[in-house]
Amino acid sequence: MSERAIVVTVDPRACIGCGQCVEDCFPGVLRLNDNGVAECVRPCLECGHCVAVCPSNAVSFDGYDMAEVKPCTVGESSLEPDRLLAAVKSRRSIRRYLERPLPADVIADLVEAVRYTPTAANRQGTRTIVVQERLAEFRALLWEELPGVVKRLEAEFPAYAATFAGFLRRREETGSDLLLFDAPAFVVISTSNMWDAGLAAANLELVAFAHGAGVLHSGYLKRIVSDSKRLQEWLGVDERGVGCALLAGYPAVAYARTAPRRPADVVMR
Repeated sequence: MSERAIVVTVDPRACIGCGQCVEDCFPGVLRLNDNGVAECVRPCLECGHCVAVCPSNAVSFDGYDMAEVKPCTVGESSLEPDRLLAAVKSRRSIRRYLERPLPADVIADLVEAVRYTPTAANRQGTRTIVVQERLAEFRALLWEELPGVVKRLEAEFPAYAATFAGFLRRREETGSDLLLFDAPAFVVISTSNMWDAGLAAANLELVAFAHGAGVLHSGYLKRIVSDSKRLQEWLGVDERGVGCALLAGYPAVAYARTAPRRPADVVMR
């Protein structure tokens, strides 16, 4: 917390002294002063709960675009449980894509899904890297780097090395790309916290699905990019590293039903 500054500002003319922000502030950095006005007494997590819960719109954050904050009604943003669960059950890992790029507004929504995903200690330290216009350039660099990656992985991760060597042989023999397939877009979620990356990737996939698109979570691509400084520099991955790697685009196949799953392994007490 010492690294943060106090960013919470309360308008004393608008504050009605209801104490809702104080009650909802789990770090306990807000209080009502002698005049019955809320105030922040030390640096906080900047989670925004005080902004969201205030009934009189009296709270703002310094350094944030408060014009992005929109009013909402209880239940207004809720999803019908059956429809949401149906979407979760219907999603598939896509490896066959249409030759159709993702429009700018869809990409913007995917980025927003990542941006609004909760992060550990609300650090908001996640970078979204989308490669679409220059995907052919990245593809060429990826296959150029792969032999070196295979060599480096042989001692420590032989299973990965053997798999990637097989991909290289297939590439040489048939020209097939078993890494990027024919996806129009490649997405990297860069963050030092793997929990943040997983949550962000899940939200991104749901928004992609809502747009009629789909993704493939690729551990292979995550491993390759994580092992190649050249690929990281090209992508703009910094010291935070690679949290998740995904392919994205419009499916070239329509699935008629959900896939079977084993019974749930559940413990309830």
